[in-house]
Amino acid sequence: MDQGSADFSPDGRWIVYDEINASGTRDVFVGETASGSGRRPVSSSGGSQPLFAKNGREIVYRRGGAVFAASFDPATGEVGTPISLFTGPDGGRSPGVGARGYDVSLDGARFVLSVPVARPGATPNVVVINWFDDLRRKVPQ
Repeated sequence: MDQGSADFSPDGRWIVYDEINASGTRDVFVGETASGSGRRPVSSSGGSQPLFAKNGREIVYRRGGAVFAASFDPATGEVGTPISLFTGPDGGRSPGVGARGYDVSLDGARFVLSVPVARPGATPNVVVINWFDDLRRKVPQ
C-alpha cells in the first residue's frame, strides 16, 4: 500500500494519513500511534492531504478542489461523517514528498491554499551551480 501525507494529532495519540487501496483509490485513514491498531476510514470515496485541526477534534482533507472535514473524538477515535466545507481550485500537492497544498489557521476559521498560477509565455528559472569555476575558466585573471 502507498501511504503518505501523515499528520499527528495534537496529543500525539493518533495519526491520520492517506493511502492508495487495492482498487487504486486514495482514501484517508486514522489510527492509534502507540498500538498501530484501530485503523479507521475517514473518507469513503477518495481523499488526500489529511491533517488534524489544531483542537484535535476535527480531521480535514482534500478531494480534488474540495475541502472536507470530519468530526473526531480523540478519546475514542470515532470519526464522524465528512462534510464538504468549500470547493476551490485543485492546487495539488506542494513540492516535496507527501506535502499538503493547504493548512488551517490555529482558530480553525481560515484556510490557506496553494493555487497553481498559469503564466503563459513565462521564461523558466535557470539555476547555475559552481558558476565561479566557470567564470574563472572564461575570464583571465
